[in-house]
Amino acid sequence: MRVFVTVTPVVLLACGAERGERPAGTDVLWRGYIYEALPTGEDDALLVDGAVTFLPEGGEASAAEQANLPDYPGYWSVTLEAGASVHIDLAGDALYTTHWAGDAPQADGSWTAGVLFGAERVWADAFFGEIAVALGMEPAPLDTSTTWTWGFRRDGGGGDCASVRIAGVAPACFLQDENGAWTPVTEGPWSHAVLLDTPPGEVSVVLGGRTLETYQAAGGDVIIAGWLTEEGT
Repeated sequence: MRVFVTVTPVVLLACGAERGERPAGTDVLWRGYIYEALPTGEDDALLVDGAVTFLPEGGEASAAEQANLPDYPGYWSVTLEAGASVHIDLAGDALYTTHWAGDAPQADGSWTAGVLFGAERVWADAFFGEIAVALGMEPAPLDTSTTWTWGFRRDGGGGDCASVRIAGVAPACFLQDENGAWTPVTEGPWSHAVLLDTPPGEVSVVLGGRTLETYQAAGGDVIIAGWLTEEGT
């Protein structure tokens, strides 16, 4: 199977920090561009008409604000507690509601352009539809009875796909080569893990028996878990 573009595994990171680390409990400004879909480098649409919400663990949700600058559409910023673990929800008329997770930086800074993107409906239908075909399934648009989950390793490939669980289920795993081709694997190193029929509700991503993140997703949402090798894998 080959995806439409070579997917470069990424993780939400603070880049270009402007000040030194701050004590816990202080606030930092986090900002950057958000794309409607996985950027390819050609005519990539930025998220302009939408809403971006950051929900710190155990805290109150913060709505990101878009810069009121004509030359910088799709550039968003939010103030969060330094180092806070956050869920990030992207919404818009062109998107399936998209769930991410990450850690706020320890200092003011920007996330790398291209690492945060939504599941724009046309792109997502095509992307997950091609995966469905590779798995011998009939492609179908996402509806309110299920959720799509796509996890990928930030190191390109490694670990053991037999240790991955999404919502308690073994997902379909793929190993991606340097040319962007995906090969299905059932054990050993993997690059991507996909579950097309994730049940809505509480969705945990588990690697090697360790829960990396737990999302709350409604039917018709997309979860993008892009940091699956954060520790110990």
